Order: sequence, then C-alpha cells, then structure tokens
Amino acid sequence: IREEVPPLHLTRYLLCEVDISRPTRGTNDAGAAIASGLKERERVYNTLLYVPWQLERLLAMGLLVCFDSCLGLFTFLPWRLVFIARRIVAAGPGSLRRLLLGSTTQQQHADGASSSDASGDGEATLLQPEHVLDVFWALIIIVGVLFVSAFDVSVIYHYIRGQEMVKL
Repeated sequence: IREEVPPLHLTRYLLCEVDISRPTRGTNDAGAAIASGLKERERVYNTLLYVPWQLERLLAMGLLVCFDSCLGLFTFLPWRLVFIARRIVAAGPGSLRRLLLGSTTQQQHADGASSSDASGDGEATLLQPEHVLDVFWALIIIVGVLFVSAFDVSVIYHYIRGQEMVKL
C-alpha cells in the first residue's frame, strides 16, 4: 500500500528550504521527509565543502614537500659536498686512486688482511651510497644549469610569439 504524497507547492518548498526544522503542514511523515532532506543536504555539503577542503590540504602538503625538497637540495647539498671533498682529501692521495679504480678489499682478503685499517674505518667505506647519490645530484644540477644557460630565452620567446598555433 502506497501513501500518497501531497503535491509540493512553491510556498511549501520555500518554507522547507528556509526553515528545515519546522515540519510542513499537510504531510503525514514530515519528520522523515526532513530527515531525508538533511541527509541529502549533508551529502551535498560533503561534496561541495569537505572534498575541496581535503584537496586543498593535500595540495598544501604537496607544496610543503616540494618546498622542503628544494630547500634541502640548495642548502644542505653544498654542505654535504664540502664534507665529502674534505673526507676524500683527509683520506690521502691513495684514497682518490682507490675511489676511482675501485675498492681494494678483495686484494686485502686475498692477502689475508682484514678489511679495516688501524683506525677502524674500512677502506671500502670511503664514500657511502648516500655520498655517491649527493655527487650525482650535484652533477645533475650542474648539467641542467649548463644546458639551460646555452639557450637564449628572448629568442625562444619571440619564436613562440610568432607562431599562430602555440601561444603562452
């Protein structure tokens, strides 16, 4: 058995929109209608307000992560490179040869010597993988800067400006 719902007049609709808490006259189950209206409105508000707010928070977090990465790259990387260079210089001239030609730990094991020298630092650990990664980051930045500095920006700008299809 289906209950008949009275037709929704413009005045009743406007009253429901303005004052949701007040039940409308002429309906049998005004409380259920109001509750379902509240649920729909909450779902719409979640879509229109909550999702963009969460997206903004995600974008702000991404911006902070990028900012942190750039700051780390341009502030800590030079210092780390200085400490790497100091470590290579402090290890002596033979360490550079060992670094370029490879580790001599296999030769030491073949001769029966341990992989540690008298100070306790292993000869094979002159540069850790993090140090090599820092050197590669610096090389990437240097190559990128040299590559970009080879182009004249004004020529590129006027070339793009003169085209009909490609506009900035």
